[in-house]
Amino acid sequence: MRHYKEQRGQLTFEQVKPIADKIVMMPSCRRAVFDYYVHGKAVKDLKVNSSLIIPYLQDVYIKFIAGSLDDYRHRFLYSNDFNPNAKVVGL
Repeated sequence: MRHYKEQRGQLTFEQVKPIADKIVMMPSCRRAVFDYYVHGKAVKDLKVNSSLIIPYLQDVYIKFIAGSLDDYRHRFLYSNDFNPNAKVVGL
């Protein structure tokens, strides 16, 4: 199973912001989430107690992975992106 540590410094601000907006957290934890995922800072360098920040990091990671799966499902079910017949109609 993948772990939230694999995404450290790998996400963009635009990917993290909608997820972080849905989670209620203290401003210091919010800033730490962005520092972790966008800037790649280690947990010990975030200036927030690790017992406070790790649940938020895990929650953001789970919602990021679930969001990408939901986006794929939505595109598969409700768009013609994966429909080979739809591409023929435009000719």
